[in-house]
Amino acid sequence: MNTKKLISMVEFILEIDWLTTIEFCNKYQIPKPKHNGDVDYCVSEIFRIDAIKQNMFVSYAKLLNKDITTDRLIKQFNFETLDVNGGFPSYRLGKYTIQNDSYGFRLLPYDSVDGYRVNKVSDLVSLGLFYNER
Repeated sequence: MNTKKLISMVEFILEIDWLTTIEFCNKYQIPKPKHNGDVDYCVSEIFRIDAIKQNMFVSYAKLLNKDITTDRLIKQFNFETLDVNGGFPSYRLGKYTIQNDSYGFRLLPYDSVDGYRVNKVSDLVSLGLFYNER
């Protein structure tokens, strides 16, 4: 299973955009475009790489837009299940604790940062978590 750092969509796009085609292919283990002297073929190879990038953008946007679930916290982000606290199940990863109360998931306060509701994966970006890519 591949582990990656959860970053914002803007960071993800810029990270890929700043890579040259060859750097992109090397980083993501994609076959490099071939040059055989035929202009049409070379252009189609570049379009193939652009289509892969576009697919990566859409896939990552879908990940960020997914709802927080108990299964996702445990399997994708490696949170540990804690004992039920005050009647509500809680999940911990390092200094972060997320509680599933009657209104949904709530990130509990940490390091003088107030707690807040977390509904989507994108709500976890500021925590700098790593996730298991499925």
